[in-house]
Amino acid sequence: MLIRPRNHQKTDSGALSLQGLYKTGEAYDEEDQDFTADIQRGDGQEDFELKLQYGQSLYPMIPGYMNVEAGYRWRSQKYSDEFRYLVEAGIDITKALYLGTANFGNGDSGPEGKLTEIDSNPYEIDLGKLEITCGYKLSSQFALEASYCNELYGASTTQGETWSLALAATLF
Repeated sequence: MLIRPRNHQKTDSGALSLQGLYKTGEAYDEEDQDFTADIQRGDGQEDFELKLQYGQSLYPMIPGYMNVEAGYRWRSQKYSDEFRYLVEAGIDITKALYLGTANFGNGDSGPEGKLTEIDSNPYEIDLGKLEITCGYKLSSQFALEASYCNELYGASTTQGETWSLALAATLF
């Protein structure tokens, strides 16, 4: 279960947001945990996260945007606390074609607060990735997106290249 309260302030100079997250593992039975399974159902613990987010439109100078965020996740039991970050920018090339890029990652606070590289556990990571996306707006609500994502640094079972093709939908 996730609870995500959000407080934001929008001004001419951008939007500033403070977001909190609380994740509980109460829906999982720890006795049924199978660590040999390829996909885990959850870690059965409580996590708390606090993020500061800032977004800015670049219009009318250019038809684009930029976002930055930084946060920290406190974990109540197993695995290390995490510093999380995101730097993102995008631009409309035409009315239908757009490009975007994002640099995001996690750094875990290992023993004594040191950053560690764990290559066998997907829950503990020190990993930064770069994603590049090209999209084509099919209508005001749908777009076709092609993305490439690769790690810049770190080690984890989630490292490696990712190519994706998606149908993106805007609900509101």
